[in-house]
Amino acid sequence: STTIIIIIMGVVTHEYDTPADVPPTRLFKAMTLDFHNLFPKIVDSIHGVVFIEGSGGPGTIKKMTIIEGQ
Repeated sequence: STTIIIIIMGVVTHEYDTPADVPPTRLFKAMTLDFHNLFPKIVDSIHGVVFIEGSGGPGTIKKMTIIEGQ
């Protein structure tokens, strides 16, 4: 078993258009504030997201565990 720790400091930007039947404010909340709850449920390769430091505000550090091959 090998443990790899990757620390990325910076901004990652993805831009795409997808029709959505939910209001923009609700979608923003789900994609930013509830990311740690939402993504492990809808993306099979994401095993979990945990807070390392902070509580979701500016400066928060989250650890995302991704399982390869799924």
